[in-house]
Amino acid sequence: MLFVVKWLLHPSNRLDELDKSLKALDDDINKIINMQKQHDESRKKLDQTGRLEHSWISNTYGFICFYQLGKNGHGDVLMVFRPGFSVKRVPCRIPNVCVVDLLTDLSIRVIGIYAPESKTWEWNELSPFITPSCVLFGDFNIDIEKDGEKSRILLDWADMCFLAPIRPDTDTSLRSEHTIDYAFTVGVPLSASIGSWHD
Repeated sequence: MLFVVKWLLHPSNRLDELDKSLKALDDDINKIINMQKQHDESRKKLDQTGRLEHSWISNTYGFICFYQLGKNGHGDVLMVFRPGFSVKRVPCRIPNVCVVDLLTDLSIRVIGIYAPESKTWEWNELSPFITPSCVLFGDFNIDIEKDGEKSRILLDWADMCFLAPIRPDTDTSLRSEHTIDYAFTVGVPLSASIGSWHD
C-alpha cells in the first residue's frame, strides 16, 4: 500500500490511472480468494467418505490417479502417484481392487484393496494378479493377529502366493483396537508406518 500512497502524492498522476490500478489489484485479490476457496473445497473432498470425484486431484496437482469403483458407499479404491512415475493400469474387474504396474528398472505390481466384510469375491481371485515383485496394500478388515478363522484363510492364501505381511505397530481401525490396514509383499522390500490423519 505504500506504493499507492506515494503514487497518489505525486502531482502528475491521474485519478483514472489510479482507479485502473486499484481495480487490477482488486481483481488479483479476488483471484487469490477464489483459489483459496477451491483449495478449501478440495480439502473437504479429501476429508469426506463415500464416492469421490477424483479428477480434481489430477487437474489441480498433476498427480496420476487410478480409480476402481466399489460395491458399497465407502468402498472405492483410489491410487495416486506423483508426476514423473511411469505407471500402467492393469485391467481388473474385481470390485474394490485396483491393479497398477509401476514401471521402473524392476517392474513392480501394486495392488490397492478395500475388502469389506460384504465383499463378493475370494482371496484366491487375486492370485492371477500377483507377480514376483508385488505389493498388495489397503484395508483388509481383518486383524491377522486377532480375527481367528478369517485371518487364517487370508494368511493361508498369502503363503500360497509367497506374500509376507507387513503390519504397522499400531491400531488402524477407528472403531476398535484392531490393525486392519496393512500390506503384503513379495520381492519388494517394504516397511510400514502410520501417520495420524485424525488428530
